[in-house]
Amino acid sequence: MAKELFVTKGWFTDDMQSAGQDLVNELDKSEGAVSAAFWVLEPEKKWELVIVSNLVTTDGPRRFYQRINDINNKSALSDKSIISLHDIRVLSERSRVFVDIVDNFSHGLLLQNTRLGSNFIGDLYVEDMFIYKLDMKLVSNHRAEQLNYA
Repeated sequence: MAKELFVTKGWFTDDMQSAGQDLVNELDKSEGAVSAAFWVLEPEKKWELVIVSNLVTTDGPRRFYQRINDINNKSALSDKSIISLHDIRVLSERSRVFVDIVDNFSHGLLLQNTRLGSNFIGDLYVEDMFIYKLDMKLVSNHRAEQLNYA
């Protein structure tokens, strides 16, 4: 039976990294169109898993949270740790945070499994962050689609 992951204040743990990777993998398998996924240390020293997908725009955040909840329910039958929905934030590719990240890392097609600390991303200070995935190819394809519809 799965156990809910305890998200620590201040420390990024191996369990957090593993549970986040499992969730991102399951979202990819379910065609969740994840453009980016990363843990970020919020100013109040609380870690939050951020998942960016164009499905948040097209289907709405509630549906995307439901997708995550369905994955968590399915994982509840295994020994994997799951991340509570209150420790996850979903964003569209139009969010300011994501646009700033893309603008700062647009030199690579795929940025993955990277830890960044004490950096400015745009005008946003990030004390600590672990990036699972920043798929610029997927982002570029989605942006091209947006331009075709504009």
